[in-house]
Formats: sequence, C-alpha cells, structure tokens
Amino acid sequence: MHRNKIILLFILLALMGKSCIKPYDPGIKGKDARKYVVSGQVTDSDSTQTVNVSMTSPIDDPKYLPVKGCTVRILDNKGNEFPMSDMGDGDYTTRIDPDFLIPGASFMVE
Repeated sequence: MHRNKIILLFILLALMGKSCIKPYDPGIKGKDARKYVVSGQVTDSDSTQTVNVSMTSPIDDPKYLPVKGCTVRILDNKGNEFPMSDMGDGDYTTRIDPDFLIPGASFMVE
C-alpha cells in the first residue's frame, strides 16, 4: 500500500510539472512594437525635474532605446512653460523654481 502511494505521488508530480509550463505569445504586431515611452514626475523635493524619453523594444529582445534630440517642455496649469535640455541617453532636465511647485498645481509634458 505504501509503495502505491509513492508511485501515485510521482505520477502526480510529473503531470503537474508538465502542465504548468505553457508558452505565452502576446501577438504584438510589428507596427505596434515601436512606441514612445515618456516617464518622469514633477516633485517639490528638488527643483531639477527630469523626463526620460525612449522607445519600446521587441518582447523577445528587450533593451533600452533612448531617444535623443527631442524638444521637451513641461507646462503648468497657469500657462508657464519650462523648456528642457537634452542631457543625453534619453534624459531631459529643467529647473522649476519652488514658487511654481505648489500643492494643487497641474503639470504636463509636451
């Protein structure tokens, strides 16, 4: 009886191990694979703000693809514009005076 339980356990483990691995293909088309990625946040902890611009890479060959030479600026809800400088490697920075970084202010990247 004990021997049958061990054999049954090995069979169950073998079936579970095989059934848990299934390949996943997200079905991303070539034209959908090249998108801009813009990331950053405006914070009052430092007056220097940074935005990063890059491109997506293929899912089977992930890598960082920075975008250089963009015209990037931050706009606030009061009509102020803060042009950003290209620091290389996809990073763009600007300094925003703390007087503009008040609670309730809205910002956007263009």
